[in-house]
Amino acid sequence: MDTESDRRAGRGAHGGIDVSVVVPAYNCRASLDRCLTSLLVQRVAKEIVVVDGGSRDGTRELLDLYAACHPRLVTVIHDRHPCTPGGARNRGLARAAGRYVFFCDAGDRLAPEALAPLVAAADRNGSDVVVGRVSGARDGLRDSADRASLAAVYDDLTCFKLFRRAFLERHALRFDETQRTGEDTTFTVHAYCHARVVSVVAGHDCYHAEAVGEATGTESGVTGCAADPLTRLRLVRTPIEVMARHVPPGALRDRLLLRHLRRDVLARLGAPFLAADEADREKIAVEVADICGQWLTPGVRAALDDMDAARLAALDDTARLVRLARVEAAPLRHRLTALTWHGDHLLVGGHACLAEPPAPAAPATAAPATAPPAPAPPAPAPPAPAPPAPAALAPAAPAPAAPATVLLAPTPEDPARDDGLGGVVGLVLRERLSREERVLPARQAAGTFATLIDVSALPPGVWDVHVFVECEGVRRPARFGSGRDPGVGVPGPRLVNGVAVVPFLTRSQGTRPQGTRSLGHLSIDAGGHAVRVPAAARLTRARRRAGRLLIEGRVRVGEEPAAPAVRHLVWRERGSGEEHRERAMSVSPEGFAAETDVPRPGTWDAYLELDLGGPPVRLPVKVAAMDTPARTMRWWRGPLRWTARPYATAVNRRLSLSVRVDTPLTTVKRVIRALRRR
Repeated sequence: MDTESDRRAGRGAHGGIDVSVVVPAYNCRASLDRCLTSLLVQRVAKEIVVVDGGSRDGTRELLDLYAACHPRLVTVIHDRHPCTPGGARNRGLARAAGRYVFFCDAGDRLAPEALAPLVAAADRNGSDVVVGRVSGARDGLRDSADRASLAAVYDDLTCFKLFRRAFLERHALRFDETQRTGEDTTFTVHAYCHARVVSVVAGHDCYHAEAVGEATGTESGVTGCAADPLTRLRLVRTPIEVMARHVPPGALRDRLLLRHLRRDVLARLGAPFLAADEADREKIAVEVADICGQWLTPGVRAALDDMDAARLAALDDTARLVRLARVEAAPLRHRLTALTWHGDHLLVGGHACLAEPPAPAAPATAAPATAPPAPAPPAPAPPAPAPPAPAALAPAAPAPAAPATVLLAPTPEDPARDDGLGGVVGLVLRERLSREERVLPARQAAGTFATLIDVSALPPGVWDVHVFVECEGVRRPARFGSGRDPGVGVPGPRLVNGVAVVPFLTRSQGTRPQGTRSLGHLSIDAGGHAVRVPAAARLTRARRRAGRLLIEGRVRVGEEPAAPAVRHLVWRERGSGEEHRERAMSVSPEGFAAETDVPRPGTWDAYLELDLGGPPVRLPVKVAAMDTPARTMRWWRGPLRWTARPYATAVNRRLSLSVRVDTPLTTVKRVIRALRRR
């Protein structure tokens, strides 16, 4: 293991430098100190090579100060004139002496223990590239892997990774110095395609990208960004061509092409398209059509979502492309205004619309190449009028399997309501495990919508409720229920065809200000898979009959009788956990009965087991506060005297059974003790 003095001197366990960190810097005085501090605290044998591209804001002087204070750790290369980020990184790479190279932008920082796990993974697996988790990255890697597939890591095409230096030298991998932006994407694609082993360290954040637009050795912005969508589109051809030279046609190439076309090409038809002027929009559409004409395979086309498929169909219609971009950028406002049972149907009422998108900003800086433009977060809708009355919504016949929808538009009864872009509204129920979807119709009155969910048609499982607005042939979905009127509560469970159906709100994610309501989303649990089914079993009588113990009681799910769901009476011995099961039967809509042999000596707690459409549900059998379970039962089996005493526990008054066996000797002793007490 490296000693602290070795680390400070830049020597590791291998007798040299483990990691050379290459940092391009240009006019980044404000963030440079934070960046270099995060590098200096890394507990690996390291060197920091900073390439300054002619900064004029004090960056040069600060770098010289760091080099003077840490002469064995910090090396500064000064260029008189600004260069491209690729040129700065190549100069740093030429000076690097470590076994591994890590590229870091001067506007970003590393986590305190970032490099050590990356180096350990590379040494353990012989990795050519090690990918660490980037804080806040969309579609970031979630699972660590010693040997990751190319498809698994290809979404992350930034250069903020650990590279084996001998690997870079062997394949002569360098950044393209002619590119002022996007050069790291081409470099990383090339490295991925040559690497024998790519590892992933995803247990914690390694890299914090905090200063988009700073410190990359170019005056035009951050690495991987383009000043305008046309430039970005023209540059994306290079990494696609590099990948295609190394990956033959087939499923893998289609998967990699999908990443480029979806995130680098078709994404330019979103917010960047709205921000462009009319002339540039025509050019963007032509450029996208040309790229897709060359690289859009049937496999990629089949994997596109509704929005991208609609864009492909409208490449010769810029007016529709603008409408599609507005649909994507529009905030989806939604609010739950009613949630109640209507027979065996769950009535869900609310409001949903695509609000007018905000005016596009000037296209000064685009999003990083590794992430598509982030959609606008859903904004809460204002309180809506009450939904249509259940009687008006009750279907005269069973609801059709095909989805039915209703147009969202301002109504005479609610002229003040703004329904934004209009569209079709409905609900989608998605089962968590199977991902099966059910599209449900919605009806509108007075600016609201309402949907009757036939829960009897839902297979057992947990169904998450999504609201959607369909506009221009594209469906914009969102989880439903986080915004709701103050008076909206969650109704109790309903027993439908023997299945317990429990509407519930998921636990809110993250922290909430004190005193605010939970922002959980609406879900439906059919069968008690994720939430506890509110049910109760109560003892009505316990007695001995024909040498057996007869237990009778009542059981309800919510407010409904549930005796037909009863399956077993389970006695569980408190000390050993041993279980004794007896069949239970329904004797009335809410009444059950079970006969059982008295189990072996011990203390046994009683549970009623129900089949409610999901995992077996066990309920402790309770005893009413004023009731006594039963008289103590005594009988002889040969020379042994058996005693079974049903009783209610002091806490929660649960039914338990104390079984004891006395020999003649213990019986005589007990009688003598009783006589002495007299």
